[in-house]
Amino acid sequence: MTHPGVTEETYYRLTRICDRVLQHPDATLEWVAIPWLHIINEVPFVLSGYADVIDALETESDDTHRSDTTSEVLRRCHKTAYRFAFLMRNLIRSIAHPHAQNLDTTLPALKNGRVDVLIVSWLINIDHLAGSEDFYFGNLQAMLAAQGFSSLLVLRNQSGNATNGLLKKAVRTRPFQRLMLPDHTTVSKEFDFLRRCFRTRQKMQKAGIDVSDPSERRLFRRAGERVLSNEVVQNLRLHAQIQTLCRRTRPSIVMTLYEGHAWERCVYHAARRASPPGLCVGYQHTVLRKRSHALKRSLSPHHGFDPDIVLTVGEVTQWILEKSNALNGVKSIVFGTHRRTGDDGALCVPRSESTVLVLPEGDGFECIYLFEFAIKCAERLPTVRFIFRTHPYFPIKRLVATEKWQIPKNGNIEISRRKKIEDDFSRTGYLLYRGSSTVIYAILSGLKPFYFARPNELNFDPIFELSTWRQDVYSVDDFIDKYQKDRNTETDTRIQQWEKARGYCDKYVQHIRKDTINKMIEIAGATCNNQYPS
Repeated sequence: MTHPGVTEETYYRLTRICDRVLQHPDATLEWVAIPWLHIINEVPFVLSGYADVIDALETESDDTHRSDTTSEVLRRCHKTAYRFAFLMRNLIRSIAHPHAQNLDTTLPALKNGRVDVLIVSWLINIDHLAGSEDFYFGNLQAMLAAQGFSSLLVLRNQSGNATNGLLKKAVRTRPFQRLMLPDHTTVSKEFDFLRRCFRTRQKMQKAGIDVSDPSERRLFRRAGERVLSNEVVQNLRLHAQIQTLCRRTRPSIVMTLYEGHAWERCVYHAARRASPPGLCVGYQHTVLRKRSHALKRSLSPHHGFDPDIVLTVGEVTQWILEKSNALNGVKSIVFGTHRRTGDDGALCVPRSESTVLVLPEGDGFECIYLFEFAIKCAERLPTVRFIFRTHPYFPIKRLVATEKWQIPKNGNIEISRRKKIEDDFSRTGYLLYRGSSTVIYAILSGLKPFYFARPNELNFDPIFELSTWRQDVYSVDDFIDKYQKDRNTETDTRIQQWEKARGYCDKYVQHIRKDTINKMIEIAGATCNNQYPS
């Protein structure tokens, strides 16, 4: 389910109301731990969770005193029961797996009981445990070690596999330390998380009564309902786990991803509540969209929810963050990305293969929506090959299993089984996408991108600033027309257009800058040798 018909005015009204709730005088950690209050961007599957609030904003309706219909009551009861079932599952797991309750049982043998840099990341594919690099941070641990700094990589499980079965496999003591966080704690702590959620719900309901804006009152009620959820408990548990790790390892720097999510804010807050407090660093590892919001605004800097430094993937996003007037002085430094390899510089002309790579985001609806459009295009273009590739978080087998989607039988459609996306880039000339950040790397590899725009939808193309080479398409006929026109475009013209687009992407995602580590360490005012002697 998506909510495509959101106007820009309504979107920004929604962000302002959510921010007012988060920055309410009575707001606590538990409020900040509610993911629903952090609006990341305008992507449809993000906004789908705010459908009823958006409808109220657009109609200016106030249903404070309206009686719910029978269907609304049943739907709400079903959602409440579903959330309660997840919460109870955590309690059952804490009883059934007592060996995984204590973080100390999963901590590797840390030298001197401390590390210089604590890195919090995600495990999105179980195969990544066999590699030496992290999916998001790449070989950062090796770069830190080369300069004499120790590090600990802390993984959160998002692979779809049971966490208990991965805890031992994830532990790595050499050459670079790594562990995975358990997905439950002791029974008493799990009960405490629930108690805090119930107390927060009552507090939010009370605070919402005194609000004059009917839309804000509605949002207070919805936020109060969502505080009793597995997602909030996960964030409170993460906060407690990071505090434990920081007290045990005493890091000078705590790093995590930076997209604006609630859990990231919990990491920063926990690090500052630990002793000694460390420098909090966020890594803006992906794209910023035209209306990206949550990572461009501060959450009461004196309360410890903001990063001290944001490392960006390139100059473009650094400029976007620096011109934001709501970050209250958070410093940004270009770090680059390990996904930017040296191979793209050898390409002199754009690719011209009559093959289209179809690349959706890691969401079931977005996969189906883009794939179904591509299937219609493939039927009309039988001589053109279409390669379907899913996001690592949402592999094709998951799409088939959870969304009941059927793999097409068209002879000119292929499901990519290549491990490296560069292998697909090398055999295609065009990209069909909607919001995937990979479009930047596709352009650097010589592909021409077509953004499929849905009617009455805020455009969320990550390269919205690019006025050349990329094209919007609105229908099958529109795609075919623009594809065929490009096939007939003179080579020199295509090269000129591509070179301009490549220059933009070259500034957007840049090669890793090793000197950024020195700047970060200098700001932290920490060295592994003299501050913590052996």
